[in-house]
Amino acid sequence: VWMVLMGDRVSMSGCFVAMCTAMATAQILLMLVATGGAQWLIFPAVIMQGGAVGMGSITRPVLTKELLGTQDFGVISGLIASTCQISTALAPTLGALLWVAGGDYHLLRGAMLAMVGVGLAGFALAHRRAYHADQRYAQVGTEDDSDAERTQPKERT
Repeated sequence: VWMVLMGDRVSMSGCFVAMCTAMATAQILLMLVATGGAQWLIFPAVIMQGGAVGMGSITRPVLTKELLGTQDFGVISGLIASTCQISTALAPTLGALLWVAGGDYHLLRGAMLAMVGVGLAGFALAHRRAYHADQRYAQVGTEDDSDAERTQPKERT
């Protein structure tokens, strides 16, 4: 709803930050419920997580285009989606192995936080790369060869 109301004034990077914040808040609320907190916290957690997943389905292709260009967009999107699907498939088994290895959830929580850090670092690097490419374009006034290759479709033979 927020994205629709804001229209063109919405930054996809801002949406990504909002999505991560909503997902993290939902996870914190669910951890509070799991440790004996108020059961009513499940409802805002579910709403926040659902909203974050919805924002992710919108921002993923837009950010992919903004950060990586339109060249081979389908291939890039497929690779991104396949890594998400493989991670989703492996998560229960790997999570159980970490739980058994650690004896409790501390090792699993540490691994989850490390993965969040790696993901945010990757996003920051991609965002920085796209920002610098935009700055080069603004200084030159025309696209250089690397940007042109990234955005122009290849000829098929």
